[in-house]
Amino acid sequence: MNPLIFGNMKFKQSFKLNISNKPLGYFTLGTLITVATSFYSLVVVPQAQARQLVAILSEQEKAERAQLIQTANSQMGEGKFAAAETSLRELLKKFPRDAFGYYQLGNVLARQNRSEDAIAQYQQALKYNPRYAVAYNAIGLTYGSLSQWDEAASQFRKALEINPNYGDAMYNLGQVLWQGNYREDAIASFEKALKIFKAEKRDEKVRRIEKTIEQLKKGDDPGIS
Repeated sequence: MNPLIFGNMKFKQSFKLNISNKPLGYFTLGTLITVATSFYSLVVVPQAQARQLVAILSEQEKAERAQLIQTANSQMGEGKFAAAETSLRELLKKFPRDAFGYYQLGNVLARQNRSEDAIAQYQQALKYNPRYAVAYNAIGLTYGSLSQWDEAASQFRKALEINPNYGDAMYNLGQVLWQGNYREDAIASFEKALKIFKAEKRDEKVRRIEKTIEQLKKGDDPGIS
């Protein structure tokens, strides 16, 4: 019985069928680094508000912030998570209302298996940006890694309330619904995610999710490994 891979974390529960393709979670290092370099484009807020977030910083502050983020990203890419944590805490000391800084710190803590600390940082990010859908998705992933399916589903739904076309959150919701034995709801979420990925022309994810849906429809209900 192959354990379900959620992001890059193995869940304690598993499917009773062989699903070899990796789900489309957010906790992969490449995604974390990509998110880090495009923060303002990923925050789900009106464009005018996003411009205001940037405008409040001086040119020197923008450069300093960018350098700290770049340093943290490089450290993350090298697997130096403790060093990345130090860099991000320095960022937040200088920019204490930086939602992305808290979000990225949560990612670093999650990679160190410090789940409660990670959730606390994601919640701080939401304090300063209540419509930060990726932070809700990240909290959901963290709860999922702890096999807390109901809590995870709640967070994915919050992300989808902000952005109904958030394909990764929709797919992740399907995974935790499946783990909770909500078979039909899970497949419905996977199919919605598939439509989103097709519309976005994300062909690799389309192929993965089509294979997943096909296998799930042929399989038994999930059980505990």
